[in-house]
Amino acid sequence: MAYQMRGLRRFAMVLLAAGFSIAADADPHAHMAMHASDGADTSLAGQYDFFTNFGSYLAKTHCLRTADGQPDWPWIGILIALNLTVMVGYLKIFVFWRKCYVSEAPADRNSKLMDLAGIFLLCAMCGYGFFVITIFWPAYRLLAVFMVALSIFTWRFAADLGEFRFAFSAKRSHRELQESLVRRNDELETLVANRTAQLERADRFKGEFLANMSHELRTPMTAILGFADLLADPATHNGEQAVYVETIRRNGHHLLGLLNDVLDVSKIEAGKLNVERVACSVGDEVRQVVGSLRPKADALGLTLAVDVSPDVPALVLTDPLRVRQIVTNLVANAIKFTKTGGVTVTVAVQARTGRTPQLRIIVRDTGRGIGPNELDGIFDRFGQTGTRGRAAGSGSGLGLTISRSLARLLGGDIVAQSTPGVGSVFTVSLDAGDTSLAAAPSDDARPATADRHTLAGVHVLIAEDVPDSRAFLRTLLKRWGATTEVAENGRTAVEAGVGGAFDLVLMDIEMPEMDGLTATQQLRQNGYAGPIVALTANALIGDRAACMSAGCTEYASKPLDAAKLIETIRRAMIAAPAKTA
Repeated sequence: MAYQMRGLRRFAMVLLAAGFSIAADADPHAHMAMHASDGADTSLAGQYDFFTNFGSYLAKTHCLRTADGQPDWPWIGILIALNLTVMVGYLKIFVFWRKCYVSEAPADRNSKLMDLAGIFLLCAMCGYGFFVITIFWPAYRLLAVFMVALSIFTWRFAADLGEFRFAFSAKRSHRELQESLVRRNDELETLVANRTAQLERADRFKGEFLANMSHELRTPMTAILGFADLLADPATHNGEQAVYVETIRRNGHHLLGLLNDVLDVSKIEAGKLNVERVACSVGDEVRQVVGSLRPKADALGLTLAVDVSPDVPALVLTDPLRVRQIVTNLVANAIKFTKTGGVTVTVAVQARTGRTPQLRIIVRDTGRGIGPNELDGIFDRFGQTGTRGRAAGSGSGLGLTISRSLARLLGGDIVAQSTPGVGSVFTVSLDAGDTSLAAAPSDDARPATADRHTLAGVHVLIAEDVPDSRAFLRTLLKRWGATTEVAENGRTAVEAGVGGAFDLVLMDIEMPEMDGLTATQQLRQNGYAGPIVALTANALIGDRAACMSAGCTEYASKPLDAAKLIETIRRAMIAAPAKTA
């Protein structure tokens, strides 16, 4: 750009120089006469004007004269005006081009386009400008100088046209950009439509969830409250009380199972459901499940058999709790939806890779079966089919979803096959882990039993804000031989535990005034080194770690089971000597 601007400045200087020569004798006839004579040219142009070869030039302005030899001023004026108009147009284009060039960031400027603009301006000056100048001052040598400069600029530009090629593809690039924007807009619209559909499905799921939960909660609650009222009725006979209590307990366990299902689904969706790998016997776990469900099958007149193949390893590495949960759900479903015949559970080795066998647990029933159109949806949340829905029996519709997710977390899967009118087969595959690393559980891992001497002489502080929960714990601990004191909040628990006279503290985590975690921390800071068992209705991932980090010795999740609670207390009291303030 610099050399174009310097050329323009030189051109302006030439225009100034032309001023003095305009007064020179530009009459072509006079010049022709001087060239024709032998005398010297004494005019100003002849003595000083190098650009007209000192007045020696071939005049060709006869086209600008009338028939009598006079200047044709009207047409001369028209031509000058037209040429100046074109030059002003070129200059305006150049100025616009220059403004656009300067407005871009230095790294984004297209210098080739600016060079081309300078060349166009020089062409205009050489062509249209010199046409006007030569009417008054025929400086053809000056035109040659300008043409040399124009040639240099032109060939310097032409030497490297690679970058300029992009200017010709600008329209295509613009079109491709527009098409890309249209495609991207269509993709965004599709994405928005899909997300909207997902939100609508989520909203429908929310409605289905609430409807299902309402039904599932109200059904057992109706039984619990109804039979509780019957127990309170003085007319109830002693023989009926045991039946009513068992009904209340059964429906209470059903409610607990429903809450556990909902909690498991939330953990699965959040990716926070963990499984463990411990040594266990899958065959024994399956036998225990079948044994617990056999009374239900017998009551319906169904057979319930279990067959464990001899090649199944005695011990494998898996999560026994989750295995029981999967098998319980599948066998309970099979019993629920089978009217005649029975259910068979088979445990076998599917494949073996070195020391890592793949196990199969096959649950086969002789029920109605599931139609092919419904089979794919049975693992969806609330995926109850026409033959497995409300008419056939109650259920949250979450069991198969949870079971498949658990099987996949354990390195396997669940697949279903069914023939309407014949029955269904659910096959669970499990990764058994390296069986060489599996060791038999120690006696300490076996469930503990309790009687009135189990906690004899043990003084327990119960920190619990709910009166019914306090009463339940006091009654239970009294039956086990312990003496108790109660604290209704965390602050009272800290004050009561200052003397350290308690052998055990049962600490509820959610309490007014001071929560259980803070109370535990203050007890430890005050020097209490005895066992503290956290009691909480929270059962999410990280809750146990938070309790242990605060200083608790053990952790028990509500609702409390008596057998599990005494086992937890036993572990806490064994570990208590290792607890320091």
